[in-house]
Amino acid sequence: MNEQMPDIAVKFIDSVIKRMRYRRKVRQEVRRELEAHFEDGLRDCRDEEDKRKRTDELIEGFGQPKLLARLIRRGKKRCRPMYVKALLGTVKAFGIFFLAMVLYIVWFFSGKPVITTNYMEVMNERVKPVVADENLNAWPMYKKAAESYVKPSDEKFDTRFANLSDLTEEQRRILDKWIADNQTAVDYVLQGNQKPHYWQQYSGSSDEPAEMLSMLIPNLSDYRNIASILVALAKVKAEKGDFNGAFGDLLEVFDFGVHLRGQNTTLIEQLVAIAIKNRSAESIRLLVQKYPVDTELLRKTRQRFEQLTPKDSYTVDFESEKLFLLDEIQRSFVVSRIGKSHLYIKRLSRLGLALSAGEREMYSSAGAVFRILFTHPDKEETIKSVECFYSFMGKLSQMSPAKQKAGGMSADEEVEKIAKGNMVIGWLLPALDKVTALSFRDRIGCEATLTVLALKLYQQDKGSLPEDIEQLVKDGYISSVPVDPYSDKPLIYKKVGQDFTLYSVGTDFEDDGGTVGKDKNGNVKMWETDGDAVFWPVEN
Repeated sequence: MNEQMPDIAVKFIDSVIKRMRYRRKVRQEVRRELEAHFEDGLRDCRDEEDKRKRTDELIEGFGQPKLLARLIRRGKKRCRPMYVKALLGTVKAFGIFFLAMVLYIVWFFSGKPVITTNYMEVMNERVKPVVADENLNAWPMYKKAAESYVKPSDEKFDTRFANLSDLTEEQRRILDKWIADNQTAVDYVLQGNQKPHYWQQYSGSSDEPAEMLSMLIPNLSDYRNIASILVALAKVKAEKGDFNGAFGDLLEVFDFGVHLRGQNTTLIEQLVAIAIKNRSAESIRLLVQKYPVDTELLRKTRQRFEQLTPKDSYTVDFESEKLFLLDEIQRSFVVSRIGKSHLYIKRLSRLGLALSAGEREMYSSAGAVFRILFTHPDKEETIKSVECFYSFMGKLSQMSPAKQKAGGMSADEEVEKIAKGNMVIGWLLPALDKVTALSFRDRIGCEATLTVLALKLYQQDKGSLPEDIEQLVKDGYISSVPVDPYSDKPLIYKKVGQDFTLYSVGTDFEDDGGTVGKDKNGNVKMWETDGDAVFWPVEN
């Protein structure tokens, strides 16, 4: 710097450079330019007074240091090369984007879901009858039965044997002890059957008592085992000639299943109830085939069985399953102050623990992460999808398998369609294609058993079998002809000498002439993928 330059000029230049807030190199260039400007302006000054006066004029011409610094800075920016401008614009845009992403992610991971509805309470209210008098509830008795249940002494003992004659001496000893050890459990079930209603009080784990996914239904396997004990006891009584006691026990098993079905119960309870009812119906047909049952007992059994098969007890109810989804949705989404909802990652991580390693890898991919952060359906869209799906299931549950096949209807395909891109639905919706079919199998199994009892009773009353099932309706033995849900036509009935065959075309939707279905091991199995579902004669 020129040592002869007035201090006021030096201070002015320093003030301008300081206010530029620019790169050091550029500030040095500007300093040199300003110093040169002052040097040129002061070169012809005659004395110090003239130099001071000229300096003031130059400073006044430049204006305020702050304004001058800003103008110089803008000018330098405009003079940048295009590639520098582009680079700086890109860096700035990236910086803004990065900052926005940081703020978005902080917002995304902040906050917690707000639980607005106690769906456990909703569930408990739905299962209660209009008159919810605890003295009319079978559940306390059934609960005591489950608590009293004693396992067989040999855990490998097959409780689903068909005939007592198939058991070894050791197995028979285990069976007799198992029945004796569970007399108390059986008595509790019989007491519960005397009650007109069944509903249980649902609750969750101690950590999350109101969370639907933690709902505890601890006694279902014990219920099935106690039902097996009653079936075994019926077979023992029949072996000893006590047919009244045998059929009485089997009707109690069926009544047990009817009770467990209840109203608006969980899907798993409904499926266990169907299994227990099916076990009873199969065993009734087996005893009718194996032993000579007198006419009066047949009539009494048919009447009681008909009383236990109300016409409206077969359609599967999915409302409880919907409550599970709705409860989980309110726990899996965060609603921000601006009303926009997004996934709650902590909850999503917990749900993901139930996935297989391959599924977890798929859902942790870059595409899945992007979908979670930006494109995943929000809470309102997810609820709408769930409502649509269960509306679809309600319609599907009214359609026989034959109608579903004709209309190309599939629960699993519907799940796949609405779960696409929605992790919550994809992880939580169960496979339900077979569930509606099970309800129709339940109905036709009961109607077929009632028809078998009617046919045997007709034979003993008239001395011969009817030519067709319509004759049973005309003579008042059954109220209507049972319709096969796999053909939407009457169950196939054929006279075979002094006996008959009664069957459904089965899951292949084809009439195989009454050929029984078999599993991959060659064992006879009802509702196998090939062959017919034969109700009579009973294969065992």
